Amino acid sequence: MSRSGSLAMSEALRSQVEDIDFKAGRILIREKKRSRIRATTYRQVEMTTMLKQVLKEWLTIHPGTLFTFAKGEDLNRGRENYETIVPIDKHVARKHFKLTFRGSKWAKLRGYHIFRHSFASNLASVGVDQRIIDEWMGHQTDEMRRRYRHLLPEVRQQAIQKLLPDGDWKAAEAPVIIAGSF
Repeated sequence: MSRSGSLAMSEALRSQVEDIDFKAGRILIREKKRSRIRATTYRQVEMTTMLKQVLKEWLTIHPGTLFTFAKGEDLNRGRENYETIVPIDKHVARKHFKLTFRGSKWAKLRGYHIFRHSFASNLASVGVDQRIIDEWMGHQTDEMRRRYRHLLPEVRQQAIQKLLPDGDWKAAEAPVIIAGSF
């Protein structure tokens, strides 16, 4: 969900089945930030087609609990015996993240949060409006924007080429000076 929906691991773990709206194509994100008045605030993020498909498939085998991601015996690997189904905690999520990528070229990934950074950077690299990125990511400050958004070198090069395509100085007109810009 993080790669396709900008969720931090803690937000994915708090996710409830009722938060998924397939008809509208959105997920309600339960945050524990941005408000000193309320313990939890909310934002909505659009789902990709792939995420919709994966979540629909997951819900056909879902263990039947309030939380979107819950653990039963299949995730406990015999270490603990749960009489009831409970939400996955961050330790189980990290363990399965590592198990999923073990032995692959992705094994070097240090953690789940890399997908959140990639999500913001990839949106920016294809020209998505920064206000939309901020809304999906839940960012409200320039500091948070800078922390998550890493522009790829080729995107930076494409941006400067828009100013003078092919570096053709002869074809370029005199620069436009906007009144009051000095």
